[in-house]
Amino acid sequence: MLNRLLSSRENLAALAHKLELTERDCENCWQQYRRTVAVKHRILHALTPYTCSKQDELGKLLLQELTFLNRDVRAEEEVIQEIDAISHEQGMEHISRVEEAFAYPIRKSRYVYELLMHLHCSLQWQIELYSLLKDTSNAEQVISKLQEQARIEAEICTKLDELSKLSKSIHQLVTGAYVIEKMTTREERTLYAFRNKLNPVFAQERSTGVFYNWAVQVINGIHDAVEREITEGNVDPHQNADMEFVNGPNFVAFVRSCVPKRTREITESQLKLFVETFRDWYTYRERNSKIIS
Repeated sequence: MLNRLLSSRENLAALAHKLELTERDCENCWQQYRRTVAVKHRILHALTPYTCSKQDELGKLLLQELTFLNRDVRAEEEVIQEIDAISHEQGMEHISRVEEAFAYPIRKSRYVYELLMHLHCSLQWQIELYSLLKDTSNAEQVISKLQEQARIEAEICTKLDELSKLSKSIHQLVTGAYVIEKMTTREERTLYAFRNKLNPVFAQERSTGVFYNWAVQVINGIHDAVEREITEGNVDPHQNADMEFVNGPNFVAFVRSCVPKRTREITESQLKLFVETFRDWYTYRERNSKIIS
């Protein structure tokens, strides 16, 4: 279900209709998954370098959960190096940022989607780490990383379980009643190049050019834009009102209004890519870091 929701480009609404997927089905699916989590965590807690080759049950649980590995098998060193870059604290900091950006009644379905996306990522890490267990020369390190991802998974599940009518939100997502706009394959390829242009601006390594001027205009105008949104009743006054605005629907029009004068016409695709890159940076940036101005 998670792969279809987060990775697939198939028509989810048509698929859900074909399967006659109901809200109760979503609830049953979630509860079935939650039961596997408790069993899996018990196995992981008892896992040692001397028993890891016998843990077929762990593999079965991972493979029957809400996801499957959609990456090519990679070398152990590459996997460990990549996951080392994201500590448990950093992983949970990302979840906290998601909460700040989307945990509002009007954005509930988007909040559920973002939490499920992080859950999907954690499960994929667990499957990839599990695949290393039987042949690894450093089982203790792999087990430690597995347990760390399991803790992240548990904390995400807790946040999801705390939400009222969770199955309704999941049902809205998988049936297309609440639409998450996804990028086309071409836009995803272009996004990488686009980030290469904007990330040096955010890192204050570039202080000239169209993208620098555009980003500065957006940053300098966010405070006043948030005040207007609050005055007009579009955003409630709270300490994370800027996060709510940046990740909300009215931010796109605001970014369009900030395009520097005498700039050649910006296409809708470029606007979409700028918004995506800016939101990612603004949501997950270090809170004490200096913002360009």
